Amino acid sequence: MKRCDRRATRAFLEGIAGILDAPSGGARRRRAKALYLEFFRTEGADRIDRMIETAVGEWGVEHLDVVVLRSAPRDPPLPFYTFPDHLLDDEHHCSRLRSLTLGYCVLPPLHRYTALERLVLQDTAPSTPMSVYGTVFNDCGAPLRVVHLLCCRGASDVLEVDAPFSGVQELVVEECSFRAIELRDLPELRYFACLADDALELRLIVRFTGPKRWILARPLDTTLLGLRELLVADVPSSWDVSWPRLLLEAATELEILHIHVSQDASSPGEHQRPEGRAIHWQPRKFRHRRLREVYMVGFRNTPRQIRFLRYLVRVCKPLQHVMLARDGRIEEDGLWAWKTVDQKEDCSWSLADWMLVNREIKRGRCWSKRHVRVILE
Repeated sequence: MKRCDRRATRAFLEGIAGILDAPSGGARRRRAKALYLEFFRTEGADRIDRMIETAVGEWGVEHLDVVVLRSAPRDPPLPFYTFPDHLLDDEHHCSRLRSLTLGYCVLPPLHRYTALERLVLQDTAPSTPMSVYGTVFNDCGAPLRVVHLLCCRGASDVLEVDAPFSGVQELVVEECSFRAIELRDLPELRYFACLADDALELRLIVRFTGPKRWILARPLDTTLLGLRELLVADVPSSWDVSWPRLLLEAATELEILHIHVSQDASSPGEHQRPEGRAIHWQPRKFRHRRLREVYMVGFRNTPRQIRFLRYLVRVCKPLQHVMLARDGRIEEDGLWAWKTVDQKEDCSWSLADWMLVNREIKRGRCWSKRHVRVILE
């Protein structure tokens, strides 16, 4: 394997040299918008440095991926590749890059890349100071909109994001070593995904997977002003379904709320698990001015579900449609979209069921929401 790696690397470096040393008027006149470099760490980094310098400085590359590979998992770790920021000292060149991916690389000073819109970091070192991640959100120019952290590590197991002036709208944290992510201030955030095989999965789809799933019903320290649609998927049926009130109060611009209560028989004992403790909410004069549609899959007309739906109808003034489905499942449609797949059973709701649910949800002692349409599927 190592011999093959060496041969492949030698051919790779010779290919780069052939491109860069082409006669004047050949390589020098190349034009390219994107360059993707994936290589094993070698002693020939100077040629790769020259490649990056030429691509950005002369070819006009705007989208750059530089990913360093390890030849075998058991090999000793190699030094991280240092991105040749010193060769891009022309401010015009620094301001050209719009997308940058760095894998197993030392992070350059991002404040110099004023046109950067998308940044992907992967396989960072365990010794990486957490302040480095802070610079991603605070020191980058205003255009930065997308940040992905893939298999990243750091000196602490808590990733804190506090960037009140950041324009980041999409944040993905996948297979990282962080045990906690504190979103203190990220005002433009619209898409957030935290993905791991054995951890809680959060997105603007909020989904619960794995045997160890839980949530603490604690008010959020920040607001989610950019959130328009929210799916809370695979909520265990034993939980108090009212906990998304926390997200509703933080997302004042939310327009559509979908909740999927898990009834999956493939989870051992899930449908037989006794109900957990109910959440005791403190009375407050909260009103939501945007929510217009609520869709609950896995509706079983339980007291907890009724209380939560009743709360939504009462505090959400523009709410028009409450759609309740007994059965169904949520399927992903890409990272940020989803679709509800109906699983029709023989039993259906009766007219008496609809009248009971309709009355319980739409009327209180001193209020009535006659305009809300309740649909049982």
